[in-house]
Amino acid sequence: MGFRVRRWTAAIGAVSFLLAANTVRAETFVVLDTLSSASFDQSNAYSIFSSFGSSQSVAISFSSPIDLMITKIDTYISAPFGGTIDFGIMSDIDGHPSGQYLSKITLDPSFDPLSLGPLDWTIGGGLKYWLAAEPSVDGEDVTWVFNKDILTTLGLNSGGDWSSQGGQFAPAVMIEGATPLPGALVLFASGLGGVGFFELRRKRKETSAVAA
Repeated sequence: MGFRVRRWTAAIGAVSFLLAANTVRAETFVVLDTLSSASFDQSNAYSIFSSFGSSQSVAISFSSPIDLMITKIDTYISAPFGGTIDFGIMSDIDGHPSGQYLSKITLDPSFDPLSLGPLDWTIGGGLKYWLAAEPSVDGEDVTWVFNKDILTTLGLNSGGDWSSQGGQFAPAVMIEGATPLPGALVLFASGLGGVGFFELRRKRKETSAVAA
């Protein structure tokens, strides 16, 4: 009987160790950085607006070699005259944004650079995504500062469908992500939990039999 108790205690210790080790080794990554060398200058910015039948939305592409959870986004977006935008990630279709958000938030920016987080936006490794900014309602006029030292293919929407255009200044943004908990480790922990449940149930039955 004592051996079984020690064995279950060891199993609990193994699960705890693996979970703790995974937490310690969880790595963070910079997925995209066009921000580090940029300065907050409103004169070098794209307009995200919708007014008088005209509009403009902008997106920048990014990808990760491995599955990640986006945890933080730093960027230079401001609304000198007030305004709100939808800001989030879209998948890629034929080299341009899909037009449908996978994850998003609605921003009401001021004059200050934005630091958004903690976020929990999951992306798949090896896939192309777009970080997009769109006016949330008519009458909005928000600026997204770009980095004049970095050229990229920009996602653009001027009131119709999304398209892409090369040789454009990159919006100033830094996207950070972290590796999620490996699914195999979760299943392993769950499996040991199930073993422990049945072990405890069997022990109770043996105790009841002895008492009888």
